[in-house]
Amino acid sequence: MIFHSETREAVIRELSSDQSYGLDPQQIQEKRSVYGENKLREKKKKTNLQRFLDQFKDVMILILLAAAAISFGIACVEGDPKEFFEPVLILLIVILNAIMGVKVRQKRRWML
Repeated sequence: MIFHSETREAVIRELSSDQSYGLDPQQIQEKRSVYGENKLREKKKKTNLQRFLDQFKDVMILILLAAAAISFGIACVEGDPKEFFEPVLILLIVILNAIMGVKVRQKRRWML
């Protein structure tokens, strides 16, 4: 029986219940032993580190990281210290973006 689509009377009759008092304690124990507790399963909560690392799964972020790696490689080959500015700046922006992404998701979660 799909209880949510049935009438109240049909559900009461199926469960051998009383409309005013509900199930008696013995019926409750029987139902718990068959079906278990009436609780929702909780999702495993992510740590802040996992949320931070999840920020790097975006395609655009991966492209920026690849650009930073290529720029870093070029800077190493050329040997000019000024060439390291670009890859460091890209990495800084990506890391700040990830930190802000974690903070925004935490704020949304608190608002719900």
